[in-house]
Amino acid sequence: MASNRKILFLATENAPGMRPYAFSMIKSTSNPLSHAIIVVKDEAEKKHYTGIEQYCKVHYLLRPSATLSKLWWHVNPKSLVSTINSILDDNDIELIVTLTGEVCLSWVFEKLQSRVPVLHTVHDAIPHEYKLSFINSLKDKLFVSGPNKSILKKSRFLVTNSLEQKKWLEQNCPDKKIHYCPFPTLVTADIENGAVVAAELDGIDDYILFFGRIEFYKGVHLLYNAFVNNRDMLKPHKLVLAGRGDNEDYYFPVADDSDVIILNRFIEDCEVRKLFENAAVVVYPYISATQSGVLSIASRFGKKIVVADVPFFRDSANGQEGVFFTDPTCETQLVGTILEAINSDSTTQQLYASVYSHETVAEHMDSIIGNVLS
Repeated sequence: MASNRKILFLATENAPGMRPYAFSMIKSTSNPLSHAIIVVKDEAEKKHYTGIEQYCKVHYLLRPSATLSKLWWHVNPKSLVSTINSILDDNDIELIVTLTGEVCLSWVFEKLQSRVPVLHTVHDAIPHEYKLSFINSLKDKLFVSGPNKSILKKSRFLVTNSLEQKKWLEQNCPDKKIHYCPFPTLVTADIENGAVVAAELDGIDDYILFFGRIEFYKGVHLLYNAFVNNRDMLKPHKLVLAGRGDNEDYYFPVADDSDVIILNRFIEDCEVRKLFENAAVVVYPYISATQSGVLSIASRFGKKIVVADVPFFRDSANGQEGVFFTDPTCETQLVGTILEAINSDSTTQQLYASVYSHETVAEHMDSIIGNVLS
């Protein structure tokens, strides 16, 4: 049983979605005998893990901030490896569970696995479609996608939160033990209790919302173009794009437009609740989705969701009230589906209640961990 297993959780990457993912998985799976190593970029980032100490023993490490030191960290994270080994030596740890990719450990992964079994969480076995500059593409291959492939090759035990990805892993990694666990909620206590309205949205509500980091594979350009080209049909609703992008105008040109509100920055947890509650509909026009927790936030607040008809979203929400599937590459269909959702009286509260449960995740992980250690 996971309830009495000595587990070490690793959360070494600090992408915005990874933080609540790690918190939720630790909350659902840990016990007083468990330990977690959480790597943060600075002291302020610890606020995203407030309260996690009640679920396990937590060890925080600071990632180097200087450019060269950050790059070297991905090759030889000495302080991280030293802390892992110390915890293994002193606490009879039975299992390591990686939660956020742990690409910085690709060089020492086999050594760790020789000491104790490692259950590796696979987020993106197949890299997403990105629009990257040559330099960023090179950095991705050296420090993200390359190490990801290396760890995937070396791993013996894998867990994924996507049924579609599980099928792919079973077909392409027949030598691995592959497990499925439902995706955890990304709703943290700070989101749950948030009451701050983003300054850019003061006095504005009933808008069409996209929330999340702006990447090419998420199809935000499809939503933007559909809105701009059909604004008369979508009036009086404005479009809100809330999430940081790599460039000032994301990866597509955004004109100065009073009907389009841009929040090209990190959205604080305390702002998320009002961001969703004040929206008329939430739209996720993804070109592809390996696995994602975005539906958990929208459904927690009962918001109607227009979502791309891709396998992961079908696996997560097919047949659920308040979820409207569409082909985002067809502008006419996307606009029609948005209008259908806005005019609907439906809610997605039942989706959250039925899918995003800590108890469900705990049951699955208990079974998986028992299987790995049997």
